[in-house]
Amino acid sequence: MFWKPKGGVDEGEHRKLDYTLSFGDSNVAGQETGRVVNTFVGDGNRTGGGDAENAFRIIVDFTGGPLDSLKPDAAVVSDVSVGGGSDDAEIIEHFVEFIEADKQWRLSMLVLPGSGADPVFRGQLRLDDKPLTEVWTYSLSEAARNGQKGS
Repeated sequence: MFWKPKGGVDEGEHRKLDYTLSFGDSNVAGQETGRVVNTFVGDGNRTGGGDAENAFRIIVDFTGGPLDSLKPDAAVVSDVSVGGGSDDAEIIEHFVEFIEADKQWRLSMLVLPGSGADPVFRGQLRLDDKPLTEVWTYSLSEAARNGQKGS
């Protein structure tokens, strides 16, 4: 969004502007869906994380909205995708589980970032083909990939 003063601005003219910039809380979208509360990214080539070389394990925790009224054994599924600049990025596996201790739903993905530019991963939880949560989006930057792998 751009601001343009009425009447324009003359060359060399100075203006003093005073404004407040505010960001909303987790309800800013005004949607009654679950929201992301945690994102964790780790090496996917570890015991319990997966066995694919150069892979990453991404964990996303969701809570709120319709998730709060679901039973722990509800048939919640993940809808995931990868895009961005990496044509050979891949989601090797993904699954959803209820974390009883935290009363949260967890999306777990094992991903390969590929060799191109930063891949963008997306995920959402669904039930009966209806969205339960906002769409989580994460760009796995080359710097983060190099730092994680110790290169």
